[in-house]
Amino acid sequence: PQRAASTAREDSALTHPNPVCIDACAAYAAAIAAGIAGASPDAMREAALAQASKTHAASAARAAIERGAAGELPADFESGAGAVLTALQNAFYQLFHAPGVEEGIIATVHLGADTDTNAAIAGALLGAAHGKGAFPSRWVLPLLACRPLAGAGAPRPRAYAYWPDDALDLAEALVKDAM
Repeated sequence: PQRAASTAREDSALTHPNPVCIDACAAYAAAIAAGIAGASPDAMREAALAQASKTHAASAARAAIERGAAGELPADFESGAGAVLTALQNAFYQLFHAPGVEEGIIATVHLGADTDTNAAIAGALLGAAHGKGAFPSRWVLPLLACRPLAGAGAPRPRAYAYWPDDALDLAEALVKDAM
């Protein structure tokens, strides 16, 4: 978790240098790393809280984690204000209260606003906790079979380097490299 948090801080500083964003990203990455290593949701939350520094900015990230884990959904999905905190709180809400990966992702999408981002953030945290086998095959198989060739009539052709058909191999290689 420490290495993941440190890398997340460096990465976030490039694109989202606000201290709240940096701490939220570090906490989130630590939770994912802990989950991938087999930690329970409680231990994932503790790993996240350990990486959210004790600064005033971090208190917002810490509060979002604790509120979500305690069963409180973000109050305002629609305005976009505090989006990183909304996403973080929702992710921890889903981790502790969704029956499974599919239900947590679908519930997040139904909340509206920035649905793709919020669902991806919640889905990654849920996936770290429950494993890749928890994702419905009807979601995974189309991704792994996707080869958008221009000559094959793909509506949005992509260069080979952007095909998602090796997504699981790439994810496993990233995890292996991080361990």
